[in-house]
Amino acid sequence: MIEHMIHSCTGVTVTVAAGRRQTIPAFRRSQILTFPPPLGPVRVYDIGHAELATIPRFLPTVRQVRTQGAIAPAVLNGVFQGLGAAMASGRLSWEEAVQFALAIQADQRPSLSGGRAALRGVARQLGRGELGRQGLADAVSLARGEHIGVGGLYVRVDGQSDGRAAGWLSRAAMAQTANGGGMDQVTGSPLAIMAHLMLDGRVRHPGVVAPEAAVDPVDFVPLLNRVGMAETVRMFDPEPVPADR
Repeated sequence: MIEHMIHSCTGVTVTVAAGRRQTIPAFRRSQILTFPPPLGPVRVYDIGHAELATIPRFLPTVRQVRTQGAIAPAVLNGVFQGLGAAMASGRLSWEEAVQFALAIQADQRPSLSGGRAALRGVARQLGRGELGRQGLADAVSLARGEHIGVGGLYVRVDGQSDGRAAGWLSRAAMAQTANGGGMDQVTGSPLAIMAHLMLDGRVRHPGVVAPEAAVDPVDFVPLLNRVGMAETVRMFDPEPVPADR
């Protein structure tokens, strides 16, 4: 997971706008999305992810695709931004970045080179006003080992239905416990649903394919709701997407 996050937030990524791919810096452009409790409003960043390649391929009528992510508490976004920037400039190797993140996770003493990169990232985060009072309080809790992990999922689709503006929104947020929850459940539940659909004969293609090509969303979404994974809402005349920063 740590290697995946470092890779996603380093260098450049792409976004799809008006049906065209555009290159943008990874983990820089952001917006605030509102998740269910216990997450609430969260600043998420454009990151590299497979859907940027697979959705335009398998759903060619989709004109805009963004994949975004963040880490809780928010101060860790600055840490990973700093690691990514140091790697992109050659001041830090891939192995050094991964070992620094693993050391933090294991409450071990991290390297000085990784620490300097992380502090630069947090300083830039502070300068952009992305760490408020709550963010600083969460950072202190993290340092004390008191922070509880939380995982979230947010999917929004906007388009037209019968000539009228319409949208579909699915959200979830779960705290990590000794018995699961958090990112374990947020990432594991969709995988379990796909396995169920495959055993039920509702996977459309053999071999290795993207999820959006393998199953019909009409089959997938109700199961996501049944396992308590997501709060799904169909919207007519939806509110505008939150502005970027």
